[in-house]
Amino acid sequence: MKKWLPRISKFLVAFVLFVVLFYAGMQWYVHDTVEKGLQEAVEKVPDMELNYSRLDVNFRTYAVTLTEVDLRKGDERFFADKVVFSDFDQRHEVPHAMSVKADGVVLPVDVPHLGPLASLFKELGMVELRGDCTLDYAFDPGKNALQVQDFRFRSPELGDFTFRGGFGGVNIDEFRPESLVGLQILGMDISFADSGLMDRVLDVYSMHRNMDREEARAFVSSEVGSLAAAAKVQGNEQAMQAFLNLGEFVKDPGTLVIKATPEEPVPWLYFFMGRDVFESIRLLDLLVESRAAGEEQ
Repeated sequence: MKKWLPRISKFLVAFVLFVVLFYAGMQWYVHDTVEKGLQEAVEKVPDMELNYSRLDVNFRTYAVTLTEVDLRKGDERFFADKVVFSDFDQRHEVPHAMSVKADGVVLPVDVPHLGPLASLFKELGMVELRGDCTLDYAFDPGKNALQVQDFRFRSPELGDFTFRGGFGGVNIDEFRPESLVGLQILGMDISFADSGLMDRVLDVYSMHRNMDREEARAFVSSEVGSLAAAAKVQGNEQAMQAFLNLGEFVKDPGTLVIKATPEEPVPWLYFFMGRDVFESIRLLDLLVESRAAGEEQ
C-alpha cells in the first residue's frame, strides 16, 4: 500500500493542476471571446467607442460585468461605475432582447443626452443625472410587439422611477420617427417614489408665481382638484378618482402608481384626435394611486 501512496498523491496533484489550468484557460477563452464580441457589436454602430477598465464573466450565470465604463457616440457620452449584462442579443444590429443593470450612471443634462427633457431638468437645477439604471426588454418581430419587463432609474436626488409595459405596431429593426403613427399601447405599469423631485418642481413653480413652496403646493393641489370636479360633472368616476389621488400625491409626495389595462390595444394616434384627458383615462382604463412613503406596493 505504501508504494502506491506516492503515485496516488502525484496523480491527485496532477489532476488538481489540470483542473486549475483548464479553468484558467476557459476563463481566458471566454473573456477573450466576449471581449471580441463586444468590440464587434460596437463597431456596427457608426462613431461609437467603448472603453472600460475591467471585464468579468460569471460562469454560473453567464453574466458579463464591465467596470468603469465610458461609452461615446458623437456628442453623446455615458459613464457608469459598473454595467452588468445578463442577457444580450448579438444576432441583430438592434438587440431583440436585453437585460442590463448599470450602477453609478452619470448623464449630462443637455440635448444630445436627454433631448427635449434637458431644458426641464436644467430649470430644476440639475447639471447631470446620477443614479442606477435597469433595462430588461424583449422584441417579438413576428407580432411587432415590444415588451418592457423592467425599466428603472433610481436617483437619490429625485426618486425611484419604474416602468413596465407593452407596445404593438413597432419594428425596432427599421425604426423611424414616422413609424410611431402605428404605435399601440397594450398596457403599462408606472410607479414613482419621490425623494426630491416634487420639491424641486414646486420650487421652480413658486419662483415663477412669486410664492413659497407650500403656497405653490396648495395652488397645484387645488388645480388638480378642479380637474377631479370637472370629471365628476361629466360622470367620469374613473377620471375623478385618478385626479383625486394625484392631488393626494401633490399634498404628500410618497409613491405615485399609474396602471393602464385597456381591453384592446390603444393606438397612439387616438390621443391626438380631439379626445380630452378624461376620455383618455377611460380609454386606457387608467388607475392612479397615491401611497405613503415606504408603503408596500
